[in-house]
Amino acid sequence: MRITRYLMLLGLAVAIMSSCETVKKVTTKKDEGEKIVTKEGGKTGKAITKYMEKHAEEIKAVLENGSVEAQKQKIRITFESGVLFAFNSSELGIVAKANLTKFAEILNANPDTKLLIEGHSDDKGDLEVNKAISLNRANEVANYLKSKGVKKARIETYGYGPSKPKVDNSTAANRALNRRVEIVIYASDTLVQRAKNGSL
Repeated sequence: MRITRYLMLLGLAVAIMSSCETVKKVTTKKDEGEKIVTKEGGKTGKAITKYMEKHAEEIKAVLENGSVEAQKQKIRITFESGVLFAFNSSELGIVAKANLTKFAEILNANPDTKLLIEGHSDDKGDLEVNKAISLNRANEVANYLKSKGVKKARIETYGYGPSKPKVDNSTAANRALNRRVEIVIYASDTLVQRAKNGSL
């Protein structure tokens, strides 16, 4: 009887610990604004990498004033905030909209990718204000892309504020580099499945 009760209590404790750990992991990922980017191995991974490299070249051909980098199974695009927005503003300029319109056309021609749009700021001013501005800018880019036909389900946004600087904030030039919007393009489940069955 005691042994049975002990085993029951032990099983309950293990289940509770496992549940808590799962919640902790999910919450941490959500709070940090991070997404699990595809990391497939073997032929599948190679196929996705090749697809992303080609996709990056297509984007480079039409995108002005943005840095485009293929990073194996994902693409990272960086816009300095001055390219998209006026200082301390979250409203896209005319040139920025023209640039993003071309970008949206490429995205619509490659519907099996997903996007994480990240806003970043420098460390000047109030932390919460900077986080809000960075999120507003990410949302502004997302909303414009959606207005050009990019499906809402493909896009997620996050405002990091000053928490992920590219360089230190010691000079005005460095702070300008840290005020930016980055777009991470990665494989959807559909694209992964296409890579697995050889139809990519």
